[in-house]
Amino acid sequence: MSTHATLSIRDGEAITGCYVHFDGDTMASRIVDFLSDQTVDDLRALIYKAQKVGGIRSFYCPGFEDPDPTTELLDDSSPRVIDKSNWHEDHCGTYLRYVVEPDGKIFVADGPTHWEEPAEMAIETWVAATHNDRLGADR
Repeated sequence: MSTHATLSIRDGEAITGCYVHFDGDTMASRIVDFLSDQTVDDLRALIYKAQKVGGIRSFYCPGFEDPDPTTELLDDSSPRVIDKSNWHEDHCGTYLRYVVEPDGKIFVADGPTHWEEPAEMAIETWVAATHNDRLGADR
């Protein structure tokens, strides 16, 4: 199922995010995989890069011939920046909003949710919760 989403990092009062075009409903597990291989700062760098070209086409998906996951960026001529001022807005029919905190905790919100309090939702919440529990055990 193709669903639009946003992928953001919340750092204090700031939100840094981008639009994601495909497979937003299955991104929670791929965010966990990304953060297992890379850092939140790597994710932030990817988001900045994606903002310049309109967002991400597909996030951290394995290819047909290469099983290593990759991220494919859009190739729009217009930048699309998601921040505190527009995080809650509809971005091309946004279905889900994923928020990663600097410590690696992941929140999933649906619909027009206030950015200050991302709400965990039923869809794949167990993935984020398991990841967040593991982070707590490691600290």
